[in-house]
Amino acid sequence: MINPLRASGRSTRLLSHAIAQAAQKKKVYVLYENPEHGKMMQRQCAKMCQGNIAGSIVYKPDAWASGVIVFETEKNMVIDWDSMTLPYNHTDCVLLVDHYAIESRFKALLAMLHQFDPHTLPTV
Repeated sequence: MINPLRASGRSTRLLSHAIAQAAQKKKVYVLYENPEHGKMMQRQCAKMCQGNIAGSIVYKPDAWASGVIVFETEKNMVIDWDSMTLPYNHTDCVLLVDHYAIESRFKALLAMLHQFDPHTLPTV
């Protein structure tokens, strides 16, 4: 079955929110799944920014910089998944996790979540 949410714009909406948060001088971390996915998201974000946010996309950020969007993988970050925060960063940081990273990281948990959804149950 094809996922009906595929290509629905979730990543684009996430990036729009990241840009809006960076415009409010917040440091935004966007978590992506793998290098290829990260490059695609960075290109899309750069196109969406159109130069409106100076230094909006950074690769090795200044620890105290604000108004930037930092693209990272989970391997490079310490994340408190229960609170969806970055415990060793400033409290004003925003963590946004792309759906592809969530689906990959929590694959078994999501399978359990949807195991008994009506569309997965056999018809009698």
